[in-house]
Amino acid sequence: MLSKNYGAAKEFLTVLDKDPTADQDTLLSQLGYDSFAFEIAYNPNNALLHEMISSGSLKEITNTELRRHLTTWNASLESVRVTEQDLRLEREKIRDMFRRENASIRTVFDQTGISTEIMGIPKAKEKYSNLEIMKGREFENNLLTFIITAISLEQEIYRPLLQEIQSIRSLIDSEIKP
Repeated sequence: MLSKNYGAAKEFLTVLDKDPTADQDTLLSQLGYDSFAFEIAYNPNNALLHEMISSGSLKEITNTELRRHLTTWNASLESVRVTEQDLRLEREKIRDMFRRENASIRTVFDQTGISTEIMGIPKAKEKYSNLEIMKGREFENNLLTFIITAISLEQEIYRPLLQEIQSIRSLIDSEIKP
């Protein structure tokens, strides 16, 4: 999902670089929706691990490598949360720009089908273009910051986290198998 978000944001930037016209407003609305509508968050269930730590039973694990991975797990998750929060803030900066007087969330919803298909409301009678705000330097800066933060989250946080999960799982499997 994350690569879809920043992939759409990169395509968004590419279209903006080509000085889009009003006929590309719908495409930009769709790319904006695909980029910023969905939040990314990793929320594992750590109840068992927390119970093991608080009860002191983590020390009963004889495999020192597994114990090391488990004891550093919470620190790994904190890195995830911090970077996800950074991405959330960048995403909100862009979304906030569409709440201003010179922009229209309704236009985005109308052009992406959200108004009629999800909200069950008719399209607005009067149409507003968001091109002016999207062509601005502030929007470009926020978009670039969103993209680099998303790429960083994927490459520097999620990929190592996946490797950590795979290592823990492998170590647990080796402990369980006779």
